[in-house]
Amino acid sequence: MPARGFLRIAPGVWRVDGSLTPISETEVRAAFRDAPIAIIHGDTNAFGPPRTATGAPYALLVPVSDTSGEWYVTATPMSPLLPAYTGIGWDSLPPLITGGSAPSGAWTAMQVSESRSGTPRAIVAGNDSPRRSVTVVGGGFWRWQFRGGTSSDAFAAFWGGIFDWLAGERADKRAAIPDAAAFRAGDRIRWRRGSAADSVTTVSWRKRNGPARSDSLVLRFPSGASVVETPPMEEGQYDISVRGGEAVLAVNASSEWLPRQVRLKSGIVRSGTPVGARPRLRDLNWLYVLIVAALCAEWLLRRKAGLR
Repeated sequence: MPARGFLRIAPGVWRVDGSLTPISETEVRAAFRDAPIAIIHGDTNAFGPPRTATGAPYALLVPVSDTSGEWYVTATPMSPLLPAYTGIGWDSLPPLITGGSAPSGAWTAMQVSESRSGTPRAIVAGNDSPRRSVTVVGGGFWRWQFRGGTSSDAFAAFWGGIFDWLAGERADKRAAIPDAAAFRAGDRIRWRRGSAADSVTTVSWRKRNGPARSDSLVLRFPSGASVVETPPMEEGQYDISVRGGEAVLAVNASSEWLPRQVRLKSGIVRSGTPVGARPRLRDLNWLYVLIVAALCAEWLLRRKAGLR
């Protein structure tokens, strides 16, 4: 996915990752607040408590200064990230570094110990509510990728599992958005909750190239539900307005106008014989009689001519 990065080189002094172009802290805060996935690597309190600094799922990567110890991955407990980690041989990976206090969360995704049989401690923890978040306390993951092979695959699975899970929440600063880019006339319209804090919101829309009027309805998301349905809408394109932003909704022609798929009927659908069912020469008995008769005729003619 496309990403934007910003580097803090001094208090209040920021640079754009890559070009190192100066950028104000106000712009960085706005980008962090509006990002669909937010990542802080370093000082996790740079913008205050992360839960209030952004409304998106976020990951906190806490580096450690103590690099003397070597910690080995010993377990991946039951967590939402476990499917991405299945099948990885953790005991064959290079050691990591960690220190300070272990991350806290509703679940633990990875545990490490200073020896293969030492006391385990959490290095990755996360929460599902009020929105998805993951905290990683440690470093040295570059060693996995540096080795290549299965270690590099483990590196991709580790970070890919984290960010895939965070992206699955589909957080949006808009209170509600259409669940699909287009619907068909006659189908109920599905709306997905954008922000976990908005359980009741008002949606207004205006049809393009239509009457100069706006309609609205109130969406109510029950507890634990992220999608609700509303009655069908007429064919056309609509400009949607909700708290936090706007969206576009397309309603295509009814599926009744689509060409029907061709269906095969029982019985013969074409002439001819399948390749495997065609007759073969070895199945024709009269052909063998013809060959024997030809050989006998040749022998008689040779004898009549005085040949043996």
